[in-house]
Amino acid sequence: MTDRRTALGLAAVVLLWLALAPLGLDWGLPNARSWSNDDIAPKFPLQAPGEWRSGTDKYPYLQAFIDRAIYTPALRAWAAEGSFDPGCPAGKTRCFQRPHAQLGHLIRLSRLRSLAMGLGLILVLAALAWRLYGDRRAAVLAALAAATTQVLVFFGRMGNLDLPQTFWFLLSILALERLLRRGDRRGYWAFGILGACAIGTKDGIVGAYVLPALLVLAVHAGRARRAARAEGGAVWRRFLDARMLGLVIGLFGSYALIMNPVFNPAGFRGHLDHWLVGEGIKGYNQDFEGSWALLLETVYRVRESQGWPLFLLSGVGIGLGLVRRPRQTAWLLLPASSYVLFTILPIHFVYNRFVLPLAALLAVPAGLAAAWLWGQTGRRAWLARPVVALAFAYSLLYALNMLLGMQGDTRYAAEAFLRETVPVEAVIHTLGPEEYLPRVDWLGFAREQTMNWDELGAGYPLDPGPEAKTGVPDYVVLSDKSWPRRADAERPILDRLLSGEAGYAVVFDQERRPALQAWLPGAWMELRVSPRIVILARDRD
Repeated sequence: MTDRRTALGLAAVVLLWLALAPLGLDWGLPNARSWSNDDIAPKFPLQAPGEWRSGTDKYPYLQAFIDRAIYTPALRAWAAEGSFDPGCPAGKTRCFQRPHAQLGHLIRLSRLRSLAMGLGLILVLAALAWRLYGDRRAAVLAALAAATTQVLVFFGRMGNLDLPQTFWFLLSILALERLLRRGDRRGYWAFGILGACAIGTKDGIVGAYVLPALLVLAVHAGRARRAARAEGGAVWRRFLDARMLGLVIGLFGSYALIMNPVFNPAGFRGHLDHWLVGEGIKGYNQDFEGSWALLLETVYRVRESQGWPLFLLSGVGIGLGLVRRPRQTAWLLLPASSYVLFTILPIHFVYNRFVLPLAALLAVPAGLAAAWLWGQTGRRAWLARPVVALAFAYSLLYALNMLLGMQGDTRYAAEAFLRETVPVEAVIHTLGPEEYLPRVDWLGFAREQTMNWDELGAGYPLDPGPEAKTGVPDYVVLSDKSWPRRADAERPILDRLLSGEAGYAVVFDQERRPALQAWLPGAWMELRVSPRIVILARDRD
């Protein structure tokens, strides 16, 4: 594959990524909060400067500061026109005259940031494939694999930290490859700084660096011994050379700038305590059934995030890489294995977004396998090339299915139903976290209230309890993403509502799936997209 064809191939992948960009970008907007749970936008970036100085947060501050910088022109313009009060407590909706439109705009800016970083991630993977295997076609197809990997496509248009974390992580792996291959000062410095950026975006990625760090120490120790034999001097002095000191300073210096432990030690301790001894992972790992079961679930999550064709291509590519270039393939697999061993297994649970770094890394062997198949000659080419084309066509449809689900989310239909059929003076209760529910507060109803299930009185809804400031509801809106589980104390309330025993009838019940899902084998969609929405009306008879 020539340089020109490589450039054209990468340009085509970039155009594909940009062509898909409008789909899902405005999912759930305008809104004062994102429909993607754990999305940092817009609240965390608005609060980050104050928390960095004297507060604390469960997340590191790098991405929040990047997003805050992106927000600054809009915030200044709104302050100048008087629609935003910069002296108001950061992140509060009352700071904005048009909270849904303005905060929704900030959410969109964070999504555009992820879209840009996703594009950068795709190009980094192409560079990594080229560095490891010296195959231009594999580089282009690795980029295509990344651009059609569903979990990357989804988080490439969300404000969550998972994609930025993966972007910095992959850049650091590119620097690691340079460190191991060339051993120059730039590789050491870059690995330290970029590793700090990844950890300073989201702490969980730290597990991916345990085994690579041991490899770097072993490789550097070997270099120090050889330098001592060739040029003299103590091995330890050769070990603590400018390269290793640069790595250490780049890593810890950058992380200190991001987290501010020197001038805000209490906030830094609070951040660590949240994950180590606090509520960071408690309540999420109650279903842990052992390490082997979790390992199998992790593999399942990777397959679900990629789709079967890319998953199988990744497996073939790993085997091919171990035969062709075992050392370079080991460099690729080491951070992936480290991430599983030292992040996923210790926390005892895994979600699809947790495997985003794994799915991204696996785009490289998937590209290698696709390039090998495409390069077959003679009669084998007649079989191999259609297999590659079908694999990528399926992956594109697999991702497109999810994007179409975002475009036709059930909450849009629920909002239309409420707008068209419910009087504006009606009392409406929405139950559960707001990110799983229709935007009832945006529709203009004067007496709407969102309540958590644990706030409800035992006799809800006719005896709604003291937290129900609006009284007995005329309508109740539910999302199956936040229904109480069978063992929860609030489950009988849900059962009474759905069965009609509570005096309410179901007037809207929709669980929409995009058209592709009906005929695309193995199609799966991110669970936070298009949940089942149920609306119940009080029976006045």
